[in-house]
Amino acid sequence: MAKMFSKFFTKKPKKYVEQRKALQSADLSERIALAKSSETNKEMLYYLAEKDPSAEVRKAVAENNSAPVHVAPNLAQDQDEDVRLSLAKRLMQ
Repeated sequence: MAKMFSKFFTKKPKKYVEQRKALQSADLSERIALAKSSETNKEMLYYLAEKDPSAEVRKAVAENNSAPVHVAPNLAQDQDEDVRLSLAKRLMQ
């Protein structure tokens, strides 16, 4: 019986924990890879779009078709023109 309930009441999946670690990484390439991945958790994509200091990371989120639609207003007002253009290009497809 305990085994049955363990499926519902377990800790966050390892994948989530690994993504969280990449999200907090100082390594730009890790954050860009996270931003580009269609497997990345939506809340992490939102966080990257809103808070990441690197325009490259925000641009990768803007280009990601898996990014949640509610990141668009943040990216549309981004200070970096490439981020805004990448978002516009993705939305026009």
